[in-house]
Amino acid sequence: MFGGLSMKDAIGTSLFVIFLNCVAGLIGHASQNNFDWSLTVLVTVLAVAGTILGTLLSHRVAANKLQKGFAIFVLTVAVFLMAKNYSVFFGRLNL
Repeated sequence: MFGGLSMKDAIGTSLFVIFLNCVAGLIGHASQNNFDWSLTVLVTVLAVAGTILGTLLSHRVAANKLQKGFAIFVLTVAVFLMAKNYSVFFGRLNL
C-alpha cells in the first residue's frame, strides 16, 4: 500500500524477503553438528507443494476472496496459538 504495489506484487515481494531470511537461517543452522536434514527436506517439499498449489489457486480465485481467506486463516492461527499458550501468558498472574 505504501509503495504503490499491487496486492500480488506485495505478496511476491514479501515472500522473497521471507525466502532470504530462511536461506540465511539455513546456512547458520547447517553449520551445527545436530542439524535435522530430514525435517528440513520435509518442510521444503511441503513448502514447494504449497507454492505450486497456491499459484494454481491464485489464477482461479479472485484477489478479494484470497485476501479474505488469508485473513481468516491468520486470525484462526492467532486464536489457536493464544488458546494453546493461555497458561503461559495468564497462568502466573496473581489476580
